[in-house]
Amino acid sequence: MKNINLYLQKNILLVVFGLILSTFTFSQYTLNSASNNTTVTTCSGTFVDQGGTGGNYSASSTYTITFCSGSSSRVKLDFSVFNTESGYDIMTFYDGPSITSPSLGSSSGNIGAYTIQTTGSCLTIKFVSDGSTQAAGWQGLLSCNQPCITPVSSGTITNQSSPVKICTGEAVNFDGSTSTAGSGFTIANYTWDYDDGTTGTGAVTSHTYSTPGEYIVQLNIKDNNGVGCVNSNRIDLVVKVSTKPTFVGTTPNQTVCAGVLTCLTGVINPTTWTDVPPTNVFGTLSLPDGSGVCYEQAITFVEFAPGQTITSAAQVLSVNANLEHSWAGDISITIICPNGQQVGVFNSDGTWNTTNISSENFGNQAVTPPTGYNYVWTSTGSTIDAWGAANPLATSSTAIPAGTYGSEQPFTGLVGCPLNGTWKLKICDLYSSDDGTVFSWGINFAPSVYASLTSFTPAFNSNCTGTYWAGNNVASTAAITSTSSNCNQICVTPPSIGSYSYKFTGIDDFGCSYDTTITITATAGVTPTFTQLGPYCLNTTAA
Repeated sequence: MKNINLYLQKNILLVVFGLILSTFTFSQYTLNSASNNTTVTTCSGTFVDQGGTGGNYSASSTYTITFCSGSSSRVKLDFSVFNTESGYDIMTFYDGPSITSPSLGSSSGNIGAYTIQTTGSCLTIKFVSDGSTQAAGWQGLLSCNQPCITPVSSGTITNQSSPVKICTGEAVNFDGSTSTAGSGFTIANYTWDYDDGTTGTGAVTSHTYSTPGEYIVQLNIKDNNGVGCVNSNRIDLVVKVSTKPTFVGTTPNQTVCAGVLTCLTGVINPTTWTDVPPTNVFGTLSLPDGSGVCYEQAITFVEFAPGQTITSAAQVLSVNANLEHSWAGDISITIICPNGQQVGVFNSDGTWNTTNISSENFGNQAVTPPTGYNYVWTSTGSTIDAWGAANPLATSSTAIPAGTYGSEQPFTGLVGCPLNGTWKLKICDLYSSDDGTVFSWGINFAPSVYASLTSFTPAFNSNCTGTYWAGNNVASTAAITSTSSNCNQICVTPPSIGSYSYKFTGIDDFGCSYDTTITITATAGVTPTFTQLGPYCLNTTAA
């Protein structure tokens, strides 16, 4: 008897231990009458229909369940399977603790894998099925992620003094290691925008510029939050690269008689560089598959006059984006200004598909991974929807061509917007099964909104350290007989027949050196004739 009791005790303990282990390692939440109108606090587990992982859901059912994180974390539901009777058995998602919370959209049909992401700490799900056809249902994985605490980028130039003035080909070293992430997170990615069409990575980096001008360098950072939070501030590190001067007015090459004095005057003309309104491009915005989910990317402007606003639609030249997304009719694209005014540039009514655009694609979907095309929207012109009307045979394998299109809503909707502040690109995913990426985006304002466009002119000192002449060899140097007090002029007496070359050099306030070479050719002269005109040199006689 004692052995039997011991055996039973051991087996009971094993069963209890197994139940406890399963509770802590795996939770399955089934939507049925037992779970109807309940709230579950969890950040893990599997959400399935009444039939479980192997059966169909029930007919004529109306069930609601709420999942909450129990903290400030947001709730995420990744469906690996979703298959209901299309148009009749419908699941609706709400961004909050009840069905009165804002809707995140509805799903129906054989969709497959897609994701629902809340903006708050609770997700409410309502499922309604009719009395006829039932399907396999769904299986989704629950998880949580922290809301974005916007990281702040910060950077310095470590090998140049301010203001930074360099020559073409000279290296500039950047350090962004003082950038900060929100509490509990770290910076996972550093991307430098050098403002010359190239980028760099890493907290510390170096870059050289091959073209004169002014460059405003930005640092875009992303933290290690699961959703990848990015900064919205600008660091505006200004680098000026010297312009090349001209030597117009400098004495040209000379041919003289040997022994005759000739003087060379050097003239250096600095070249002014003038800014043009910038194309303000910001970093990557991921567009994961969702249903009724919106994604935003922000950029903050501080360079305008305090209180300055948009006074006419003509002051907003364009909104641009390099993007890819399968099934273009799945998304809407909106620009939002700092006071909340907004203009829909594509699919402005926010419904699934437009009148003439549905399965066509943004960007190139024929390659892996897909690549973006450059799309530009202006206040007037032919819309993308109009392109769709002109191409009725376009299919899911058709890419909407890169180019300039009219915004569906005119930019008059932005009149009154503050120029300074945070502007947002908002893209809403209206239906499941497709995804995409915005690789860059920006807003172009008219030159008239800028109080003053920057310009600079390198300076050359007219002294013997800023500008000067020098012989290119010993014989040329020996032939110099005098130099002006500012070293801009030399006089030369070539002692014999031959070539004498001289370099005129200017060094600007950037520390950049430029020069031009002038050659004096000394000859013996010619014997004058009635048809021959000089030069006539000493000790020659007429023919």
